[in-house]
Amino acid sequence: PEALEKTLNNHRTEIAGKLFGMYFIDNDGVVLSSERTKILISSNDQPAFFKYICFKFQFPSGMDSFQTLEEKMSKGIKIRQFSYILQLLLEASIAGKSITKNEIGYYVLNSLDVLQGQVPPALVLERILLDREAGVINTVHYEGKASSYSVQHINEQLVLLELANLIRIISGSLILNIKETVAIKHIASFWDKPLAFDIYKYSLTTAEERNKMYRDWNVYYSKLSEGGLEK
Repeated sequence: PEALEKTLNNHRTEIAGKLFGMYFIDNDGVVLSSERTKILISSNDQPAFFKYICFKFQFPSGMDSFQTLEEKMSKGIKIRQFSYILQLLLEASIAGKSITKNEIGYYVLNSLDVLQGQVPPALVLERILLDREAGVINTVHYEGKASSYSVQHINEQLVLLELANLIRIISGSLILNIKETVAIKHIASFWDKPLAFDIYKYSLTTAEERNKMYRDWNVYYSKLSEGGLEK
């Protein structure tokens, strides 16, 4: 009740709108409930709600500000990061190994080659294990910033996988929830597939084109997951 109006507005737009995709605005400026929201209201199945979100997460996306979007596109970033992370965890599990939050942050979410779609999870796992054996410990760190700042966005993303009931984080390690193996394997199978929403087809050179991209993204993101996740 003591929250500032600015904070409340951020929750409505940044969280309920952009992150959770609970509503979208049509071409006439009308705010509409998303398919995801309607399913949540009817089923109250919160893990399923977050599975839909994890399935559709990608870099780059219409969640980004234009400045951030421009930077990611200039570097050729294109990845379904949660699909990639789950595939990496599956391969690590088969090898009898676990992967830590720090390793996901450094070797996946902070690796340009990975974010560009150039390195398969098997090679990332191999590098992680080789570095461990050599006693090399790599962490994400931004010069002049507190350690909490460096890992904030990494932690926020991994929390979504936890809310989807796909992983547990125990003593800093990511553990797959074997009860969700069907969903995990399904989402992971898209790790090397093209982006479902192709931002690169938009030129984004004018405000009109940028607005169209953001509108298209909001409509796309608010719908249920393509690919059979809802079955």
